[in-house]
This record gives sequence, C-alpha cells and structure tokens, in this order.
Amino acid sequence: MIKLRTKIDAAFLVFILLLLSLQVGMAVNRTITPTSDNLVLFITDSNGGIWNATGDDIQLAINNLNSTNGGTVWLPAASLATTKSILTYDLSIIIEGVGMGGGSTPSASPVTEIQPTGEWNDYMIKVGLPGTVSYGVVLKNFILDGEDKSSFLGGIQFLNVWNGRIENVMVDDFFGTSPRAIGINVTSDGASGSYYNMIVQPFVRRCTIGIHFGYNSNANTIQGGIVTNVRNDIQSCGVLIENADTNTIIDTDIEGHDSVNSSGAINIIASTRHSSYNKFFGVRMEGNYINVNISAGVGASTGAAKFYGCSASNTGGTNVIDNGDWDSYFHDFTWYNITNLRSVLRLTPRAVPPTLTIDGMAPSEGMIYADTDHHLYYYNGTSWLQLDN
Repeated sequence: MIKLRTKIDAAFLVFILLLLSLQVGMAVNRTITPTSDNLVLFITDSNGGIWNATGDDIQLAINNLNSTNGGTVWLPAASLATTKSILTYDLSIIIEGVGMGGGSTPSASPVTEIQPTGEWNDYMIKVGLPGTVSYGVVLKNFILDGEDKSSFLGGIQFLNVWNGRIENVMVDDFFGTSPRAIGINVTSDGASGSYYNMIVQPFVRRCTIGIHFGYNSNANTIQGGIVTNVRNDIQSCGVLIENADTNTIIDTDIEGHDSVNSSGAINIIASTRHSSYNKFFGVRMEGNYINVNISAGVGASTGAAKFYGCSASNTGGTNVIDNGDWDSYFHDFTWYNITNLRSVLRLTPRAVPPTLTIDGMAPSEGMIYADTDHHLYYYNGTSWLQLDN
C-alpha cells in the first residue's frame, strides 16, 4: 500500500511539474489582449526567467530588464498611452509589438500603437544616454503616433547606439518646426558615434524630417520601406545625412515635400565634419522641388556620394543640385525632367557605344556617352550623333 501510494505521489509530482512547464511556455507565447490581461506586459529576461509588470507602464518593464542584462518587452495588440518619453539605454533590450498593420491602412492586420497623453519637448522613445555607448537595442513591430502635436522633437532617437535595430516600425505625425521634428534620429554627442544600426522596412510619414543620420553616425543602413508626406518647412526632407559617413540606403522610396522650402528627398550636408562615401542602391525619389541636394561648408567635405540603379522623378524643380567639393557618382541612374549638377558631371570614356550585349540594355533616345577619341555622342533614337567638333 505504501509503495503504491509512493508511486501515485511520484506520478502526481511529475504531472504537476509537466503542467507548470506548459504554463511557463504558454506565458511566453500566449495571445495578450487588453481586456483579459489589463495591458499586462509580459517580460522575458536573458536567462529565460518570466514575470509580469502590471499596468501599461512600458518604462517599468524596461527598468526591470535593465538589471538583468537585457531581454524582451512584449507589447499587446492595443493602443498604449504614455505621458512621458520611453527611455532604454542598457544592452540587448528588445521592445516588440504585434505589428504596424498594413502601413498606410493600419486596420489591415493586428496593430500595437503607442500614443502620447499630452505633449512634451522631447522624443517619444529615447535609446541611449549622453556620453556613453548603448549596444544591441531593438524596436520592432509597432506604430508610434505623434498625433500632430507640435512640441515633440520627434519619434525615435538613437543616441550613441551601436548595432541597434528598428524594424517594421511606423513613425507618424511629428511636425514640430523649431527645431525640426524628426521621425527617426540616429545621432551622437561625441567621438563614440552611432555605428552599424539597421532601419528595416520603416514607414515614416508626416514628419518635418523623415530619417536623420546626425553627427558622427556612420556605417548605418536603411533597407526597404517608405518615407513620405514630408512636412513643409525650411530644410524639410525625407532623409538628411548631416556630418555622417559611409551610410547606406537600399531599395527605399523617399518623397520630398512639393515646396520651394524643401531641401529635397535626400539632403547630404557637411558643416562641422565630413559627410563622405554615403551610398544609395535602388532608391526611388520623388518630389516637386529637389530630389538630391548635396552641399559642403567651409572646412568640411561631402565626399563622393554614390548612387547605383536609383531614380528621381521631378515635375517642377531640379532633380539634383550638387554643390559638394568632391565628385558624386551616378551609375545607371534614371533621371526624369530637370537635372542640375553645379559641380562636375564625369563620363568615363569608352571605346564603343553602349549596347545590349555589353551594357545589358539597348540604346534609347536621349543617351549620351563619351568616346575615347574625346568626343561626346548623342543617340537620337536610330543612330549616334557627335555633339562636338
């Protein structure tokens, strides 16, 4: 009888342990709803521990993780209100929602949306602290809505951040003009810089500046996504690269504001330090004033901005104004309407005209090339005509 009871007790203990393990697993993967969970934030630390932070205080959840060397804050499919900036500065913190919906139509799929209650003169989400470096912070799958309030400096700031990531995040409706409100601002306050950050599939709209790479923010990448509906203000633009080097933009749609106030879809500025060797691959630009604006101040350099397979569509202004002090490089660039290069347009001499076999595309009307005989040739739709004597 004792042996049988011992076996029953042992079996019951195994059953309880199995049930507890299932509950722990379900706590990580369960569907969180604002009605049944009261906006509970489920947190996992880097050691696999699981606990809850009650209420909708995202900052409390982040603070709990700051003491455990990182982890994930899971946000529910709901509208979350915050009355202050959300700050994270420790390593390997992940803030992840369920999604940003269908981009311009958020109701198309599940959404996590963070909105302000009131307004204040700062960014809504701040990653990093002055004078120190933060590593590996990830923001993912949510909407950040400024609700058309003018006091905000912008949506997201990465300050002195290395190897961070912003993925599938929509930043909407930040339009402050003094200073200019920035959707996503990657910047630095000193020599530590902001390096190797990835911005993947962003949807940034209705901001004075869409995305900004600021002082000493180098080797960062934007991949895919859309920057659109830029606000009308002095020096408003889709992407601003300001005193920053070797950043890369790949397959992104960028729209400048249709106004003479706008400084372009892409604005590359060097004032206090260099802005050199920034590269653009497959970027599509559209606007009604300037699509690319490159300028250098005294004692600084914009270096050689390089554009590969990009296109610029402009209906009433100038596609490119290049006042940089080094030559920019445009390869397989599709120009629409007016292009104004105020520095140098360099054509690499070639021994034979462009052909489908050599260049991968047949000649079309309007093409110009430079021959090794030091003459320019124009294709009129049927043949090449020499432009000079």
